Amino acid sequence: DVYKRQVIDFQTQILKIRKGEWGFDPDQAEQLDATEFVGTFISNQMLSYVIAVVIIGIVFTILCWPILYVTLWDYKYLLITIIATAIVTGILNGQLNKLSWLEGNHGVRYRFFHAIQEFIQLYTETTG
Repeated sequence: DVYKRQVIDFQTQILKIRKGEWGFDPDQAEQLDATEFVGTFISNQMLSYVIAVVIIGIVFTILCWPILYVTLWDYKYLLITIIATAIVTGILNGQLNKLSWLEGNHGVRYRFFHAIQEFIQLYTETTG
């Protein structure tokens, strides 16, 4: 019963707003924040849908297609090496970033760690 009243009240408020009868001062409303929130919400929902479809598609393709499954199983050590390298690189970049920069990236904390971080970033950008 309370839910129905809230829905009906919301609908009546929307109809009043469409007529131009505002229940608040529209000059003081933060429309920019509302539009950013709505835009961010829509883009996040679209991105999460695409990611879910891609992940489910890849997983089902791997599990349901025997040729691909057997091929991936034959190259499992190569795939494990690639995934482990990506994980280690991510961890190293995160730790070097903490060690080499001051809070808020306002300056270099330790020159040695910063040089290592620059080398790793250059190497991973050029070699993929």
